[in-house]
Amino acid sequence: MKKIQVLGTGCSRCHKLTEIARQTADRLGKPYELEYVTDTMRFAELGVMAVPALVIDGKVVAVGRVPRVDEITAWLEDRLPPKTASKSTSLVRAALLLVVAASLVTWAVTSLRESPTPATAAPIATAPTAKLIADGVAVVNFHGALRCPTCLGIGALSQAIVDEEFPAEKDEGRIAWSSIDFDQPENAHYKDDYELVSSSVVVVRREHGVDVGWKRLDDVWTHYGDEPVFRSYVHAAVAEALAQH
Repeated sequence: MKKIQVLGTGCSRCHKLTEIARQTADRLGKPYELEYVTDTMRFAELGVMAVPALVIDGKVVAVGRVPRVDEITAWLEDRLPPKTASKSTSLVRAALLLVVAASLVTWAVTSLRESPTPATAAPIATAPTAKLIADGVAVVNFHGALRCPTCLGIGALSQAIVDEEFPAEKDEGRIAWSSIDFDQPENAHYKDDYELVSSSVVVVRREHGVDVGWKRLDDVWTHYGDEPVFRSYVHAAVAEALAQH
């Protein structure tokens, strides 16, 4: 089984590479595992200094660009020889690890200095597990802890579509919009539930607290730059779900 990893920070190019890699692997019909990585420590361990980056079976094959489909196909079919890490690459990797470690230490020290004393500290609120509407249509913007402006915009626009284009259904409790961080441990199961490898919008039909159907709207990333097309795309998916409910 091929292990495919896309390293990114949530940018549009990162999501584009994720979808191209997924589509290419699906077309080849071979078993694979696809992971979207946002942990900068893992970037450093792999010596990656720019995103998006593509890693196949532990080998970094592309950095700072979205490779062509024919390139990804060749890497997945092992038609390109694996690259060995040079001495300079190893040095860069070590330097990156030191930079990341130093940044974490600085952040920790700063946080301790700025934290209120125990006598005045406010209690930490523990967020409950995010749950979907029990009966009706859930429109959910699933995302990671790191969010780029495009990701935030997709969430805001999808919420606006629910609020502005389905007000009666919302008032009747037939539809609900929510934003869920799947990087939170209590929400991690949603990645498996809806086959998520990156941020997306998912329309879920629910009955008696159970999913009866769902559709992941991955093309929100493609359509985000064209608001009328984006609205039409999301509206159609929501309207279809409501009609089937």
